[in-house]
Amino acid sequence: MKAGDLVRFKVSALHPDHTRWLRCCAKNRIPMLIVQEFDSNVIPVEAHLLEERVFEIVCEGIFLHAFEYELTKRGL
Repeated sequence: MKAGDLVRFKVSALHPDHTRWLRCCAKNRIPMLIVQEFDSNVIPVEAHLLEERVFEIVCEGIFLHAFEYELTKRGL
């Protein structure tokens, strides 16, 4: 995955703390655009511990942060 790719949230990666709007977007396979990948100086400590990539994505004008394991390119 890289900036400019269309992705969507995986339904299986949703947690109870995600908003109803985000759960709806995932279930309806709403495409989201990757704006940028955060470098290791900016990402939270949890991402370093998980060794996960973190992306800034935009959907319906709202900017979100997501781990790579939460996103998929399938079904678009």
